[in-house]
Amino acid sequence: MEKENKNKQKPGFYALCFKEFKFCAIAASVYILLSCLICWILGYSQGGEVAFIAGFPAWAVFGVFIPWILMVILTAIYGFKVMKGDVE
Repeated sequence: MEKENKNKQKPGFYALCFKEFKFCAIAASVYILLSCLICWILGYSQGGEVAFIAGFPAWAVFGVFIPWILMVILTAIYGFKVMKGDVE
């Protein structure tokens, strides 16, 4: 009887997975959209003139490296602070 009450109190495995999927899908979609938009604005739309930062094109720094680092930080924070395991 106690085991049944304990299972009813916490969300099920499917609910946890679906919550994490929604977060990851939204975060990845925003990341891809912003990365492509920034790369296009700073790189392809400029024509032949490209600015460089520490030897890298500015579009690569602002459109690839910085968003990538921010996504790693965001997913690490989500993984360590927000995500809950199915075993507690």
